[in-house]
Amino acid sequence: MNLSSRELVHVIRHLANALWEAKLKIVLVIPPAISAGTNQPGMFGKQDFEQLAPVVDAFSLMTYDFSNQHRPGPNSPIPWIQACVQTLDPDAVWRSKILLGLNFYGMDYGILGGTAEPIVGHR
Repeated sequence: MNLSSRELVHVIRHLANALWEAKLKIVLVIPPAISAGTNQPGMFGKQDFEQLAPVVDAFSLMTYDFSNQHRPGPNSPIPWIQACVQTLDPDAVWRSKILLGLNFYGMDYGILGGTAEPIVGHR
């Protein structure tokens, strides 16, 4: 099923209202507002954020895994994270509802890219 942005916002609004009636909260996980490694807008932007901010308790912004095996580098560069937040809420009206997804691991990339492995405690 292919939902338009407007239909998806409508569904989330109804879901939020139902959860509020049940005395529950809604945290919506959203992709970055800027595609990693580009200046291109992501799948979820300012307009989507503004429409849902009044009815969603919090947004979990997926600001991790910026790099990949074809473009190794930092997991989440701070300027990119800031740009993602500022793109969604440039006037800081709803910024207190944004939860940053932070990675607590690193990735070990080969010299020529290729397969990446997480760097965990024993390494």
